[in-house]
Amino acid sequence: MRYFILKEFLKFKLAFYFFASCSLFCVAWIWLDLKDSIHKYSITGYTMQLMFNKNFSYNHLDELNLLFALIIGVSSMFFERQNARIRLQLHYPQSYLKNVLLLSLTPFCFLLGVYLMQIILLFAVFSSFFDTLITNALISTLIYNVIFSLGLFLLTQSVIIEPNLRRVIGSIIVGIGAVFIYFSINPDVGKTPLFYLNDNALIYLIFWVFFSICLLVSSLQNYKRGYIK
Repeated sequence: MRYFILKEFLKFKLAFYFFASCSLFCVAWIWLDLKDSIHKYSITGYTMQLMFNKNFSYNHLDELNLLFALIIGVSSMFFERQNARIRLQLHYPQSYLKNVLLLSLTPFCFLLGVYLMQIILLFAVFSSFFDTLITNALISTLIYNVIFSLGLFLLTQSVIIEPNLRRVIGSIIVGIGAVFIYFSINPDVGKTPLFYLNDNALIYLIFWVFFSICLLVSSLQNYKRGYIK
């Protein structure tokens, strides 16, 4: 089992390390920005600016999460699609389902690990400066971003592995539309007049992840029928 996990990890190793490094850089950048702003305006003054002027930004961390969900989704499935390696996995000493789960869950878990690291670190940063209400409002935006990014990762894998060109085009169109909807219901804190504009975003995001899972399962079934005899 360890060999199979390592084999999958090697496909996206460079992208993963770069993503993890960029995430730590963004977290440090946010912490330094908050520290400098609070030193300049005082904690009370900056909190008032945050509440009334939304003087806060994730410094492109949310866009970074979406970008690397795409990159790791592509890199984790590209060689399987290019070389039809899933055919060979029927001869491995474990079930086809288990092998397919390794293809998807290995990069998914590594990606989720970085996202959880971001949430934990930023929750600690926000908690050290703000009260619970503001901390929860800020961190909820990041949590929604993580949920959408994981769905985007699954959709990307389904696009790469799908053998039917029309379904690929349809999935890409759906993905682009979903990204536009996402940015309208969960914008950056500094771009919305309300902290809780994204109150109903969770319903959309749960549906999005469920849709992406179903699409990936369907794409894998189509791939198996089309390429594995």
